[in-house]
Amino acid sequence: MSLKNMKSAGHDGLSISTLKRRIDNISDAMATAVNDVIASGCFPDSLKTAQVTLIHKKGDNSKIENYCPISILPAFSKVVEKVIYTRLMTFLSRHNLIFENQNGFMKNKSTSALSSP
Repeated sequence: MSLKNMKSAGHDGLSISTLKRRIDNISDAMATAVNDVIASGCFPDSLKTAQVTLIHKKGDNSKIENYCPISILPAFSKVVEKVIYTRLMTFLSRHNLIFENQNGFMKNKSTSALSSP
């Protein structure tokens, strides 16, 4: 439920918003599937396949260099990613295994260099 409500759907046709609306009906099956992915250590190829969409950024619409590609992954792959991330961060924090200067992927920390006055 903590994933952002996205209406864009991957190649599977499902969006995060749709999953959230149907969570009462699919939560048990989804939990089993996520646990199977984690237990097997195998992330299915179908969850790695993205739908690529070009977004116009600036200038002439007829020039490809004026577009930026975005990749839309299946909603279920985002759920699996979030569960693995949460479990991993909980384990690392609980066992004090995160270096104090670690900033990447850390809540309320930035990897951007601070500008000097």
